[in-house]
Amino acid sequence: MKAVTAGAGLGTFVGSCIMAWSPENMPEKGRLGGGEGFFRGFSPTPTRMSTTIAGMARPAVFFGAVAGAFATVDCIAEEARGERDSWNAAIGGAAAGMLMAAKTRRFDYMAGAALGTALLCFAVDMCGPALSEYNDKRMENKIMGVRSLEYEDSDRLKGLKEMYPYAYKAGPKA
Repeated sequence: MKAVTAGAGLGTFVGSCIMAWSPENMPEKGRLGGGEGFFRGFSPTPTRMSTTIAGMARPAVFFGAVAGAFATVDCIAEEARGERDSWNAAIGGAAAGMLMAAKTRRFDYMAGAALGTALLCFAVDMCGPALSEYNDKRMENKIMGVRSLEYEDSDRLKGLKEMYPYAYKAGPKA
């Protein structure tokens, strides 16, 4: 559900950017903005509200569906294979890529998009931990606010803690 929400949020942002750069010129009843010049309305170009909402909703639904397909297939692959590795991301990426190209209704485009997205997701998942030095224990410490075991206060910090004990009431969590 988080992936669908994040994808829909990104899609809404993309849709609003698209609408900002290419509004429909539809001077009809119930329009948003219009008139002479920028300061007479909300927008320099008269645009119907339904057109604006539709222009933002289409990318939101598309991005949400793609993100949901990736997350769902990634989790299904992890459960089916019984392993948590980069191949699951590649399988989820293939499903997402296939869904992205499905509107063309051409299998060759769908296969190419699936292969390209699978390779991209595999590479990001494979290199991600090496680039960010991610590991489960370190992430748990970050989330729970626990200092790493090899952390030591500097001499200056120790002196400040002795001078101002009321400012540092709780000791480090172990």
